[in-house]
Amino acid sequence: MTLRELRELLTRAIKDTEFENHTYFAGGCVRDFLLNPDAAIIEADIAVELPEGGIKLAYFFQEKFNTPAPVIHKSFGTAKIINIFLLMFMVTFTVMISNMCHTITHMYCSVCYL
Repeated sequence: MTLRELRELLTRAIKDTEFENHTYFAGGCVRDFLLNPDAAIIEADIAVELPEGGIKLAYFFQEKFNTPAPVIHKSFGTAKIINIFLLMFMVTFTVMISNMCHTITHMYCSVCYL
């Protein structure tokens, strides 16, 4: 699965929810996409600009995609979901809450909106 394909899947999933227009890819997956847009992704970092948005998004994905319970790192305001998407590609999401994502999205000038 490419980042573009994952973006399309997740864009449909969060449409008309509180996460729409507040959710971004960040980090290495954006860099890798810029270097090779057709490369398969292994992991994706997702930042959410909402109070406790990352943790809420992790639970939303759990319900929407029937994933195992997310691993919550409350002190960092992050959550990790490990799930197998389409054609058995393993994708790990690390989802960050608003305070952290605001810093991260500005550190990475190349952030892709979902």
